[in-house]
Amino acid sequence: MRDSLFDPDLGERAKAHGLARAGASTRAWPWKKYAMVALLDLAEGGEPFTADDVIAKVGLPDAGTNRNNAVGAVFSAAARQGLIVRVGYRNTRRVVGHARVVSIWAGNPNRDFG
Repeated sequence: MRDSLFDPDLGERAKAHGLARAGASTRAWPWKKYAMVALLDLAEGGEPFTADDVIAKVGLPDAGTNRNNAVGAVFSAAARQGLIVRVGYRNTRRVVGHARVVSIWAGNPNRDFG
């Protein structure tokens, strides 16, 4: 019997559920549009970037206690669409992030952004 505390399948399902809820939230919808534009601008620029860079351009959503989930939902959607690819990891530059590890992303070289 698998311990549900350490069940990777359950963790992936919970992640998918949380991202779907954050992505479907209408509270942050205008912010999500701005964030996606910023993300695509960074992806087209050819340099690696993180969520810190998108947040620096558009800030965080104004509403919601879990507003950082909206950031993850935007990146997850872009990755699922093949617009960006993970190229590494580093510590966040945002003080409130307490130096946690974040993904470094780049525009998918196989996609035409023009």
